[in-house]
Amino acid sequence: LENSVLEMIELIASANMRKNKIDALEQADEKLMYLKILSRLSFEMEFISIKSYEYASKELSETGKMLGKWIQQQKATINV
Repeated sequence: LENSVLEMIELIASANMRKNKIDALEQADEKLMYLKILSRLSFEMEFISIKSYEYASKELSETGKMLGKWIQQQKATINV
């Protein structure tokens, strides 16, 4: 989980520095989906508590919303 979070942060930072951000943002979105699955499995296998799972789910969901809006904005910029 920790390594995947770091990889997603690297992808987001990379996208922020690029002129064409779409590829890195979409990779970050894929990594986010992977993190959601890992957090769910971690909870089901009792590696993390319900409280930790709820917190992670909330944060991952919020990150997904922000990432989705950023991707939409970048695609709209390209189509202008």
